[in-house]
Amino acid sequence: MSNHTWLIDANRSSIRFEVVHMIISKVSGYFGAFEGSLTTPSPDSFEAGEISLTIHAGSLTTKEAFRDDHLKSQGFLDAAHYPVIRFQSTSFAKAQDGTFILSGNLTIKDRVKHLQMTAVLSGEGRIEEMPEASFSIQAILNRKDFGLTYGPLMEAGGMIISDEIKVSADIIITKQ
Repeated sequence: MSNHTWLIDANRSSIRFEVVHMIISKVSGYFGAFEGSLTTPSPDSFEAGEISLTIHAGSLTTKEAFRDDHLKSQGFLDAAHYPVIRFQSTSFAKAQDGTFILSGNLTIKDRVKHLQMTAVLSGEGRIEEMPEASFSIQAILNRKDFGLTYGPLMEAGGMIISDEIKVSADIIITKQ
């Protein structure tokens, strides 16, 4: 049995994040450059698919240059030394409610953390005879699990940003 490959259409997809800042406001941003695929054993089902995603850390933007530079710096993403963030699924299973449970390993910098998140199949169709589908994915990360800190003095002084980062993605995939 052959595998079936779907590629992420990065031009029509988005990966966003949101974090509470100074207890009173939220900061949001997105990654502008990423690529990935979903490989399935069946042409008619996404279940048991294998997902691979690479995000270019330097493509992060919050639309504020000073903050972007800080988030890409050594204390956070360290994009100069760790230019990519990787996700590799370990399972992709359909739940009873029709959503998918996506589990896998997320690597940020040199830290790997196993995550479980929800993926909702938003739609399926054809564009110019090419089958495509869209998924909405939600995850919550603890930034400290990946060594994303301000440093000991800022961390000890109070909450500049929350530990919890909400990640959401709207992903469109096209069958190859």
